[in-house]
Amino acid sequence: MASSNKSNRNYLLKSGTEVTASTYRFAGYTPAIPLTPSVTYTVQLMVTVPSGVDQIAVYLSSGMIKQANWTGLSAGKQLLTATFAAKYYSGMTPGDSAAYAVVELYQYYKGTQATKSVTVHWAKVELGSTATPWCPAPEEETAGRNYYGSHLNVTAYNSASVSRSNSSAPNGLYIVGASSGNGWLRISKAIDGNGYWTVSFWMRGSQSVAGGFNIDMCDTAPLDGNVRVAFRNDNQWVRVEKTFYITNYTEDLYHFIDFQSLDWLYIYVKDLKVERGTKATAWCPPVEDSAATKAEISLFVTESEVGTLISNAVIRADQIDLVGKVTLTHLDSTIIDGGKIKTSLIDVDNLTVKSCANIGQFTVDSYGLTTTSSTARIAFEWGTNRFIRMNSAETAMFYARNDNGKLMELNAYGSGATALTLLANTSGSGYALSSTGMSRMVARYTSELNTVTGLALGVKSGTTFTGATNVGNTASWVDFLVATGNITLPKASDCPGKIIFIKITGGSRTITSSSTIYKCGDSGTYTSESFNNRALFFISNGTAWYEFACYQR
Repeated sequence: MASSNKSNRNYLLKSGTEVTASTYRFAGYTPAIPLTPSVTYTVQLMVTVPSGVDQIAVYLSSGMIKQANWTGLSAGKQLLTATFAAKYYSGMTPGDSAAYAVVELYQYYKGTQATKSVTVHWAKVELGSTATPWCPAPEEETAGRNYYGSHLNVTAYNSASVSRSNSSAPNGLYIVGASSGNGWLRISKAIDGNGYWTVSFWMRGSQSVAGGFNIDMCDTAPLDGNVRVAFRNDNQWVRVEKTFYITNYTEDLYHFIDFQSLDWLYIYVKDLKVERGTKATAWCPPVEDSAATKAEISLFVTESEVGTLISNAVIRADQIDLVGKVTLTHLDSTIIDGGKIKTSLIDVDNLTVKSCANIGQFTVDSYGLTTTSSTARIAFEWGTNRFIRMNSAETAMFYARNDNGKLMELNAYGSGATALTLLANTSGSGYALSSTGMSRMVARYTSELNTVTGLALGVKSGTTFTGATNVGNTASWVDFLVATGNITLPKASDCPGKIIFIKITGGSRTITSSSTIYKCGDSGTYTSESFNNRALFFISNGTAWYEFACYQR
């Protein structure tokens, strides 16, 4: 939008209103500020010239001083542009009379032909020698004014329907599309001149299906070229902002906004706003809607029991806009008493709660979120699954980091207590527990394995065997107590990373496997070997077994 402190401001008032006349002087525009003598200006006219009109000229001083002119014109709609240095006739300046400041347009015709009907669609005079897009004079711009309201006519076509009284679409429209997909509606008289216009609203569906419609203003596409606006299939509100540059406005036809190609769905549009300019601002009611209550301020003075005068003020209004710096003092007691703040959005750059704020059974204090309740919980739920997700796009569902000290400590006391349970229903390369990094991971049973460090060992819970057996790929502790029976290890490929401890008590045992077993301490291998009164450790690398500890009992 132009503004009074920019060189591309339009000096002409009411320059976006279409004018048609067949007189010699066929148009005149009063400048918001009279043009300054000897200063360079650029004039633009979007005109429709009839056949026979040979020349159009721009004048000041009531037609006494020509500023610019175009000759040899052809018939049809066209944009005329020229640069001139403003000048006035002696004794006929804006200081002599305001009428001499009017920018006047004259037509000239060939030979003896009579004047013709010339149409000016819009006009602009701006400072300098560069022509920029049309805009209204800053004096005519109303910042944030909403041009859409109940005073406008909204009509649906091709079996579509529209309602303006649906509670789920406040300040907007409830639309039902047609089965053909060709339903559309028109908002008439939504704009009143050429230039930049922006329409904004929130939209959603109610049937968990994505949908939308095309948007058009005066048969013109939006500046971004994308006419389709759409909502998702989650029934959530989606913000829409579309800006148009209108050059074909007419009072009798090109003044509308169309919602076209409506999907066959229920469509809710709320907080609909049409405004001048390229920036969408917060919704406000139009000045034409008389439903808004004017602010009523009741001010009175009372006297306390001890004779102190007390001033009181009550403000009743549908809407209160506070512009500029607002200071509220002496608010050291209850501000909102016995009521609620209900809003669909609280948007702040910084919100500080120092104390006395409660969220469920949690208290917000200067140290964070605390609770002493045994039933308080923080749960993140989706359907029947509960999880904590910091960022669903990350590979880790939960990520935490601590550069000093312990990141997490789990303690379990009492009979049957478990500090940590891992369940991994995985396949392929999945693991229940994976440890990486430069530090070792130690798992120990303190009463018997407390001298072994640096390894992840199976827990001390296994099977006591009294005869020949297959160890299988689930056991981690095998204890033989008598002198009979052989021991068969599972395939190394069935349990990569598995550690098996075998204690042979009395007699001799033969340990066999379908996989190669590498001997401890030398380069020999075996698939069947006898041991007497030994304790052995075996570990699988997924291909073979390695006897990595063996000692006499």
